[in-house]
Amino acid sequence: EFDAGRYNIISSTGDLPPTLQGVWAGTYNPPWASDFTHNGNVPSALASMLMGNTPELMLAYTSYIESIVPYLEINAQRIFGARGIILPSRSTTDGFNNSFNHRFPGAFWVAGAAWAAHFFYDYYLYTGDQDFLLEHALPIMQKAALFFEDYLYEGPDGKYIFSPCQSPENAPSNTKSQASFNATMDVAATKELLQNLVTVSQELGINQEKVKLWQNMLEKMPEYMISEEGAVKEWLTPVLKDNYNHRHSSQLYALYDGMPEEISQRPDLQDGFKRLIELKLERYWNSRQRERGFMSFGLVQLGQPATSLGDAGLAYRSLVPLITDYWYPSLASTHNYKSLFNMDISGGMPAVIIKMLVASDPGRIQLLPALPDVWPAGTIEGVLCRGQIEIKSLHWEEGRILLAIVSQKDQTITLQAPVEIQAFSIEQGDIS
Repeated sequence: EFDAGRYNIISSTGDLPPTLQGVWAGTYNPPWASDFTHNGNVPSALASMLMGNTPELMLAYTSYIESIVPYLEINAQRIFGARGIILPSRSTTDGFNNSFNHRFPGAFWVAGAAWAAHFFYDYYLYTGDQDFLLEHALPIMQKAALFFEDYLYEGPDGKYIFSPCQSPENAPSNTKSQASFNATMDVAATKELLQNLVTVSQELGINQEKVKLWQNMLEKMPEYMISEEGAVKEWLTPVLKDNYNHRHSSQLYALYDGMPEEISQRPDLQDGFKRLIELKLERYWNSRQRERGFMSFGLVQLGQPATSLGDAGLAYRSLVPLITDYWYPSLASTHNYKSLFNMDISGGMPAVIIKMLVASDPGRIQLLPALPDVWPAGTIEGVLCRGQIEIKSLHWEEGRILLAIVSQKDQTITLQAPVEIQAFSIEQGDIS
């Protein structure tokens, strides 16, 4: 399935990124119109493009997002009276935010543009393409941030309130409406966006006044909250109660692709995120939920954070059903338990596997961060890392790791491994 997933995503990416059914819908009436569903599906399909060493595929996504920016600006202005951009839950040839009724207030989902900006910025981190950063990533990031400058307002405690909003397709257990406030995903995505803008602006020596504004905004973000069950809450308020019986796990956004410093310094938050994954997986193995309601990319949204937490057990428990329960004999992936052809995990499942074996930030590579005991030996080749680094080969067996890497620039690289590093062999560079 790993190779099949890569084949499916590569084949479905051209001038446009993969739709829900890729290029194989086979009907004029495919499920959900075979559109771009941005509140979970598309990001899952994109998840392994960069780390899987096919960064050129990401340009189909970034160019598509740029092509609908005029619509995204209209969304922000007409729905919220704000500047900047709003990416809708779903889009096709236009980007109008019109997925809205009393049952599905999709127009209130405000994390979309920030999530899109993540992929723009990550493309730069992997490739080091300065022209892309200046001409494409920064403009999208700044437009996404501009919306939050207008949308957010302070509560009595001086912290921002995100309202109205929607945590993708889920409703609190004590209300009947998906329309809500202080969705954890929105807060996490905004924090990531603003922190990335501060970091890159300081590196380039630009946006000095904006940096002060963004830093001030970061100080006013709501704090993560832990529920009575010991899990990080989906809405950062004691008023709204969590609903764990849902296919999305949007409150894990902060850990989809790494671990922010805020969480790395808080063992209590890490425990809260782990407990959330445990609760979700417990509900997956309930047969009714598994067969009737648990969608495949929901498991991707559990597996990726588990790898970020370095929890091999939870990562493996998320991965096993992704491999066994959501593929046809033809090696086409599915959305539901053994049914409904869909592209999402063709990108998401390989990402979970790669992240179990390699994690990276610019200048840092972590080897085997979430390696399960059932993989005592193995090899992976061609993994791309942030900072213009390629792992040509990573082989592991009991007490031993063999690694071959190539850097496209002169830099200091910190390697972290679960075993003591005893010997090096290099063609260029220094070791300390």
